[in-house]
Amino acid sequence: MPLRRAMYFLWHFMQPVLVGVIGADIDFKNWSLSRFGLYCTCILIGLTTRCIVAILSTIKTHFSWKERTFIALAWIPKGTLQAALAPMTYERTTKENPEQIELALDVVRISIVAIVFLAPLGAIVMMISGPILLNKLSMEEHERERRLSYFRIQSLQPIRTRRRKTSIPTELS
Repeated sequence: MPLRRAMYFLWHFMQPVLVGVIGADIDFKNWSLSRFGLYCTCILIGLTTRCIVAILSTIKTHFSWKERTFIALAWIPKGTLQAALAPMTYERTTKENPEQIELALDVVRISIVAIVFLAPLGAIVMMISGPILLNKLSMEEHERERRLSYFRIQSLQPIRTRRRKTSIPTELS
């Protein structure tokens, strides 16, 4: 429990710092509108692919089509990886390959656009679509599902059979 509390505090402290580090080296005055459209196009292609993969990865599950749709929508606000890797890309490029600095800036700018727009958009989409797409289970239904899942797990266990002790015939004297 103390470790969990420490990690909770650390994450809530580090998340804004991590996002703030991204914008520290970027001058927002140099952004062109045509490049911004390219960034948005890249993000839309990524979102479309992510939603398709989310739906396809849940096909052989017991989820309904509404739940699958919600899973795909819940994947929209993912930006932690971009927040962590984009500054590293920029820093590494400035040290090792300065002629590629514009490409590194594009990576950082795409991550900024993804984080700034997708985090609030994803939260809004989840708040609106959650009550529409997800059904709330009653306590009886929840208990029934729990018991059924236990039986499913038990049915996958190997059957244990008792081995009978066989008596080894001994010579009678």
